[in-house]
Amino acid sequence: YTADILKWIEEIELNRAVFIGHSMGSAIAIRLAQNHPEIVLGLGLIGSGASLHVHPDLLDSTSSITTFDNAVIKITRLSFSPSASERLVELATKRMLETRQSVLYGDLRACDEFDETMHISNIQQPTIIICGIDDKMTPIRYSHFLSSKIQGSELEIISDEGHMVMMEQPQAVEFAINKFMNKFRL
Repeated sequence: YTADILKWIEEIELNRAVFIGHSMGSAIAIRLAQNHPEIVLGLGLIGSGASLHVHPDLLDSTSSITTFDNAVIKITRLSFSPSASERLVELATKRMLETRQSVLYGDLRACDEFDETMHISNIQQPTIIICGIDDKMTPIRYSHFLSSKIQGSELEIISDEGHMVMMEQPQAVEFAINKFMNKFRL
């Protein structure tokens, strides 16, 4: 995914940008900052961590088409806080079930293999870290670790929300990102 983003940046002739990603998207943003700091003005890391280990049961159940549907249901249940609307969880589950099994499995394997723990403190770009306090996929301790290692980073914890914090509290996430982005406006 990082190579695809680099290709896209080149094609549109973009010199530098702020990269904001959720979960696996944040891993991609971290890799960009680590390997191509010259193009990364800043980072927004939502539901993130320096490593994104995936429970072996989730990897196993997404690896087979016969257990895929149950895995998706479990993933979406773990991704939302108890206060999330049932309709939101239902819609997210439906959407995730539309993902090809091989794609979701591949993405989860990539997350499981992602580990920048030893190098995360090399990030020098302004960074905002946003997490839901009830995140079960990337627990709040992951965000605290990022915040402690990325010098000058900002940590925004959103109460009563889970891994899909941007879906559960879009206004709060938008407010935090807009406030962060003001640093880059001239």
